[in-house]
Amino acid sequence: MSNEFETSRIIGGLGIVASELTNCFVQYGARVTLITHHSESELQVKDCGPLQIIHLPDREPFYSAAKKKNQYEPTVVWLRRNQWPLPDVIHIHSVCFANLAHYYRKVHGIPIVYTCHSLVKQEARTAGRGIVSDRQERLCTLADRIVVPSNWLKNVLQTNYPECKRKIDVIENGIRRTAPHDKKQRTSLLFVGRLTRQKGIEELLAAVAMLAKRAPYVKLTIIGRASTAAYQARLITLVKKWKLEPYVKWLGFLPPQQVAKQYAKHGVVIVPSKQESFGLVALEALANGIALASTRSGGLSQFVSSKVAEVIPAVTSRAIAGSVINIWRDGSRTEERIRAGFKRTEMYDWRKIAARYMALFERLPKHPIESTTAVQLEDGRHD
Repeated sequence: MSNEFETSRIIGGLGIVASELTNCFVQYGARVTLITHHSESELQVKDCGPLQIIHLPDREPFYSAAKKKNQYEPTVVWLRRNQWPLPDVIHIHSVCFANLAHYYRKVHGIPIVYTCHSLVKQEARTAGRGIVSDRQERLCTLADRIVVPSNWLKNVLQTNYPECKRKIDVIENGIRRTAPHDKKQRTSLLFVGRLTRQKGIEELLAAVAMLAKRAPYVKLTIIGRASTAAYQARLITLVKKWKLEPYVKWLGFLPPQQVAKQYAKHGVVIVPSKQESFGLVALEALANGIALASTRSGGLSQFVSSKVAEVIPAVTSRAIAGSVINIWRDGSRTEERIRAGFKRTEMYDWRKIAARYMALFERLPKHPIESTTAVQLEDGRHD
């Protein structure tokens, strides 16, 4: 169950992980039913043999925009009417499907594996964050196993939900490796991600202002968009204030396939994050054979080190600029890190990551049980 998938929409890392894992599960011989949302008005089923994709409309009665969740009852009715077989395991990525997972766990005894990509309560305050955070906490309590991509996020979950301590597994996100590209101009910089303060984007722009004085040909390409129009406008204002228009190129949101093409066009990927649950962009840089300047904040410490990257010691404009200059200055060391980083990504091949998930699934109970017990759902209703 994932709100993001390659056949409907991918907004960020969650959608990439859900899509890649699903495809690998099928390659390993599993039969998968993927439940996701799409913007069409009718429910649609895509038959891909061992992979069946159920696209639920992101509108009533299947989805409540006000409550930011899937309305489980119409989905259950449709699955029953079409005699859809019960699964052996429910693998859920998106908390909007928590009620649907809860129903099948309580009524049929089907075990739940929840892949937790981040802790919602630690994210920037947005409308509805409290609702989503409460639902995530409930899902963590309900799940038989919780998978997180880093030891850092495991520690965060254990601190916030100590009752879940014994059921958390660390399985890192995976990557598609590409043969290292020809050396590109190191003055061609790339940032990929949501435009938030947490990502260090303002400090990065200030760093570019410093770098431009030293290297007038420096260019920063920014892929991503802000969560609010107000913050996007603030960033544009900063670019104008610091006279960075000749040095900054905005590409906005791009789908993963187009992002992958951009890696081949740039010489340095910069990840100046103040906090990351994992940091998939940094791993993508290593897997594409590109120089990386990155912090080791949060989950980035899982794989970022001075052996594979120029470590940004603090999220300040001076520290970011200094890290980029170090990459420029020491070309031989940069090339050595690129080779070491590319080699390190061997362990993050998606098939290897999926195999670890399959092993986890095999350890779960295999025989669903029928139950006549009423299910207490989060809105107080019973089924």
